[in-house]
Amino acid sequence: MSIQNEKLARYTQTHTPVTNLQQSKKRNIFALVRDSIYFQNFVLVMIIFTGILVGIETNKDLMGSYGTLIRLLDLLIVSVFAIEVLVKIFADATKPWKYFLDPWNVFDFVITLASIIPLFFSLHYELINVLRIIRVLRIIRLAHELPRLELVVGTVLRGIPALSSVILFMVLHFYVYAVLGVFFFGSPTPPVGDEKHFDTIPTAMLTLFKIVTFDDWSEILTSTILANSTIPETVINLFFISFIVIGAMVILNLFIGVITSEMAEMKISEAKKLIEYKEHTIILGWSSQVFTIIRELAIANQSEKKSLIVILADQPHSLMEQEIKVKVGKTGKTRVLCRTGNPFDLADLAIVAPQNAKSIILLRVEGDFVQPDSHIFKIILAVINHPQRSDEPYSIVAPLADIGNFDIASDIPKIVDKEDKIQFIVTDDLISRIITQTCRQPGLSDVYSELLSYADNEIYFYHHSFLIGKKFEDILHFFNEATVIGICHFDKSMEINPNPSTVYKEGDSVIVIAEDDSMIDKPRAIPYSSNVSKFADVVLRTQKPERTLIMGWNHRVTMIINHLDKYLTKESVIDVVADFDKGEEVIRRRCSDLKNSIATFRQGLTTERLMIEQVINNDYDHIIILSNESATSAQEADSQTMFTLLHIRAITQNDHEFSLVSEMLDDRNRQIAAVTNPNDFIVSNKIDSQMMAQISENAFLMDIFNYLLDPVGSEIYLKPFDRYIKENEEVDFHSVIESAKRYNEIAIGYKLHWKNTPTKETSAKSVFINPTKNQKIRFKKGDRIIVISEYEYDLNISKL
Repeated sequence: MSIQNEKLARYTQTHTPVTNLQQSKKRNIFALVRDSIYFQNFVLVMIIFTGILVGIETNKDLMGSYGTLIRLLDLLIVSVFAIEVLVKIFADATKPWKYFLDPWNVFDFVITLASIIPLFFSLHYELINVLRIIRVLRIIRLAHELPRLELVVGTVLRGIPALSSVILFMVLHFYVYAVLGVFFFGSPTPPVGDEKHFDTIPTAMLTLFKIVTFDDWSEILTSTILANSTIPETVINLFFISFIVIGAMVILNLFIGVITSEMAEMKISEAKKLIEYKEHTIILGWSSQVFTIIRELAIANQSEKKSLIVILADQPHSLMEQEIKVKVGKTGKTRVLCRTGNPFDLADLAIVAPQNAKSIILLRVEGDFVQPDSHIFKIILAVINHPQRSDEPYSIVAPLADIGNFDIASDIPKIVDKEDKIQFIVTDDLISRIITQTCRQPGLSDVYSELLSYADNEIYFYHHSFLIGKKFEDILHFFNEATVIGICHFDKSMEINPNPSTVYKEGDSVIVIAEDDSMIDKPRAIPYSSNVSKFADVVLRTQKPERTLIMGWNHRVTMIINHLDKYLTKESVIDVVADFDKGEEVIRRRCSDLKNSIATFRQGLTTERLMIEQVINNDYDHIIILSNESATSAQEADSQTMFTLLHIRAITQNDHEFSLVSEMLDDRNRQIAAVTNPNDFIVSNKIDSQMMAQISENAFLMDIFNYLLDPVGSEIYLKPFDRYIKENEEVDFHSVIESAKRYNEIAIGYKLHWKNTPTKETSAKSVFINPTKNQKIRFKKGDRIIVISEYEYDLNISKL
């Protein structure tokens, strides 16, 4: 079934090729060389080497033995630096003078010129030596190449004006004590053997400097006492002690205070520094979702030479960096920069250079707002209307809290007359749909978790001329390490699980599931043996009325009920139990158009054992435990969910037929709760964060996920293996795909029953998406095949 614009009107906007969204401005070869990490590292090595070489030239013995070689190396290094200067100048071919706007470039240019002059001109010997010695200053460039060292040097340079006042105070302090020292302790004819410490002002100043550095100050004190017997020893001691306390302690602390203050100012300035990188990902805003997004993007960019994520939020950048370090850890080849600023402010927005970005991700500020989506709209308008915006369309991913705002959100580019591709993720609707599908398909949460995570298998678009003219049913067997699920046509319309006779045409791409784009093997006609004798007999499955129990209350309850109704057959029942006094009224008002089910409400505490025993019975086909939004924190809400879950497990003794799905807010709590036989857990913040990361890398994935989460068309189902393959028959996955074709379904993987996992080490891994097609497997009772199918049941009365 083709993805039509009518169906996706609530979610997507006009299709724009991803290549255009991510197209960078064309740069000449000099710019590419300048920005190359290899070129930058090579220059850094040359800077270190030239410092070592200048030091070697001070050794007369080495120069006598290897002078010719050393001078040849010197000539080679000078040539490298001259080439570097030319590369940087021509990198901005239209505006070469921009090179001289950077003080570091001017410094480098002068040093390089001073190194070249002696090679071409006959100069006085002393002048040549001066010019050659200047080369050693190039080592100072390390301060520019190494960020931490640059911060220290920059702090010292910035602190010079402030330090001038401290230095003046220190000079006055020294001068006053020097005058006092000459007046009290000066003697035109000091005793024999006594050093002249305070005979003149200059000598007294030098003496005081020795004292303040604690260089033999006790000997100076003893000598002064012996040379001035007429002056009380207490006065001399008081002179020395007061000078040391003020000079060595007070002034030193003043120096430290100024440097510390300037370093803090330097860090703030660094947080406001304009970003010069291109093709980076921007995150605007700060919330708990940022950690999942960074983690996913870092995994996605592992195959890249380097990548950059820039975060702009109204938070101290040091605090953001520390939280990322603790909660995300190492990000591999992906560099993360935090910048302090308001995403609404056009000046602050310029810091992250949105005109050069590959994609922009917006985060909703966590907190209570009457119109939380208004903040998102304001940021979007600031981005797309920025005075420095690019002519290329922007790729923007943004969350929405209220599905009612989707229409106005989708019209923003039209209103401002822009062609930007803005993908809006309606968070509550997304989570509600996943919970709805998962409660009916045990294990489906693991499938979506894998498809939404870059750590496992993802969805890609792949084109190859070999596929032209081939039927879709044949293409299913052309890949051994990738699983085909649909076709993206040349006009950017997509078909998931298309008609098997659909022909692949010029300009089309197949939609595949693969571990990585580099893992997609070259399509070919793979020979495989499909043993029909091992296929299970075709048996049509019919749908019966179902009973679903929802425990707990949050604002998604009515969404879930309305979504569930579209999957159920006539006379189904949905019971809601929650400690919410207005539950019955809200359900009656917002769920008035149910076609296939009846929704009831019962007020009660879902954490009480007696209440749970009263409502739990074997008649329920599905149980959903929702997070309590009235809880004071996410941890408290998850604690209540786990308490309810433990009661249900204790009451049923894990011997039940119903599916059980629990909503969690913190992924760490999901791991804590999974202590007995596996159940499905939906981690709300993690799912929408993963989807935002996926969409930011490939905007077209929004269409696919929306399609799979819509009850109209094909969805992901986990169906009993004996629908396709006989029990205990050893088959490869080609046979599973071929058997699924009889039902017009696409097999994309399988889920082993938790009792059938091979070993304890692999028991946590029960879902296998995109298995190697020629790998042999033997299915047992409880195992399921993961398929993309238009219907959950073969005779679905509600859909016929």
